[in-house]
Amino acid sequence: MTDQKSGEIETNVSLTGSVQGQEVTFSFTAPSGSLGYQMSVVLAKLMDKPSTQNEQRDDHICPIHGVPMKKHTQNGDTWYSHKLDDGTWCRGGAK
Repeated sequence: MTDQKSGEIETNVSLTGSVQGQEVTFSFTAPSGSLGYQMSVVLAKLMDKPSTQNEQRDDHICPIHGVPMKKHTQNGDTWYSHKLDDGTWCRGGAK
């Protein structure tokens, strides 16, 4: 609908993201595009920040045992492993 006085058009807005780890969708109709934008900025600030690619790459789970693996770096080499109950180390099948 158009506001005859200002010429502004109602704007439908929908934002999807997460808040405290829960997936949420905010949907609303704003009386104008500029107000819709302002409300979107406020709502976006309430949402969790997206994780970076570095954080995602460091989240290694052993494909054999399904447990988190620890990052190791030595002499310029980097690998991930976890200790088994028998005291040996598993690198998730990597050689």
